[in-house]
Amino acid sequence: MLRIILLVIMNNYRYDRGFEKLKEIDGETGERVIERLKDISPDFAKYIIEFPFGDLYSRTGLDLKSREIATVAALVTMGNAMSQLKVHITQYLLRLSSIANLSKYLSRNVVG
Repeated sequence: MLRIILLVIMNNYRYDRGFEKLKEIDGETGERVIERLKDISPDFAKYIIEFPFGDLYSRTGLDLKSREIATVAALVTMGNAMSQLKVHITQYLLRLSSIANLSKYLSRNVVG
């Protein structure tokens, strides 16, 4: 029973931490995406909050700007994630840096 209680507390912590990180990175846009996903697949919406935002983006070691650059670079190389790429580039430009800096980084590190 104690194990179940601890799992519930941990999952709530991951969700809360993830939702705060989502708001920090994507603002209202991210919140709207999650709300739309909840209608289609509540479990998937919860997973997106808990894993990428609650676990990965919340790790220490890299600042948000470095994480976003890595995310944009990965999405560019995938070549099939245009909607995610649009969201991450938009948030990078709104909150972190300029198109010139992003372009310079991508041309040096992804293309060549």
